[in-house]
Amino acid sequence: MVIKPIAQKFFSLGLLVGFILFFGACGKKEKTIEEMSFKELVVKVDEALEMKRKENAIPFLEQLVAAYPEHQQIADYKLKLADLYLKDARHEAAFVLYENFGNLYPSHPQASYAHYQQILAKFYQTLKISESCDSSLTEQVVTLCSAYLENPVFKEHRQDVTDIESTCHHRLLDKEVYVFSSYLRQGKMDSAKSRLAYLKEKYSGEKHKDLEPRLLYLECKLAHKEHNQTQESELFNKLADAYPESEFTHMAQGFIEHQRPTGFIA
Repeated sequence: MVIKPIAQKFFSLGLLVGFILFFGACGKKEKTIEEMSFKELVVKVDEALEMKRKENAIPFLEQLVAAYPEHQQIADYKLKLADLYLKDARHEAAFVLYENFGNLYPSHPQASYAHYQQILAKFYQTLKISESCDSSLTEQVVTLCSAYLENPVFKEHRQDVTDIESTCHHRLLDKEVYVFSSYLRQGKMDSAKSRLAYLKEKYSGEKHKDLEPRLLYLECKLAHKEHNQTQESELFNKLADAYPESEFTHMAQGFIEHQRPTGFIA
């Protein structure tokens, strides 16, 4: 008869402790992202990346970069965030971070990588818009590529950067050729000559060797339009001798042969 009340007391005490622990746990607030320490944010980032939930890592990285700009490891997390932005097609945001990284940490071991990624971020922006009227983004990519290639320390991505630069030069030339061709169609020969002179000055030389057959073709086309057969033949022979397999040689041959009289022997 004595044991039962004692057991009931222990049982009641256990329930009381359980209630206290339960409600204590419920009353404890989880930290907001703004309240987390550097270490806590890093843990969250690592967990998200390990689970391959990159989108979940972005808010924690953004808080790291914003709240701890002077931390000795912050450069690495800026680069992680920029990479995630780029993979998420947030190209402008990625570009800003890569640019910031390059300005603040020019001697960082990842400086070459950051500059290369910065080029990609700007280049991808050019693919999303029409630059028929404004080619400023493409020109910015060219400037970034030139800066990369002129830096002897940057070695890892030189071929890719060279290819991107070449692609941009071709795009810029495409726009100028469109203007040149428009002048020819309208019979504005002085304007066409001025435009071609500008193109030859800007895109001649060893750096733009791949553009030379196209420039020769344009000169040949201008001479053809002016009915200057002597100059046209000289330019075509130069084009055919230097670039016999070029598409521009075949294109020039097409309009030259079209105007030759029957029985003409070259």
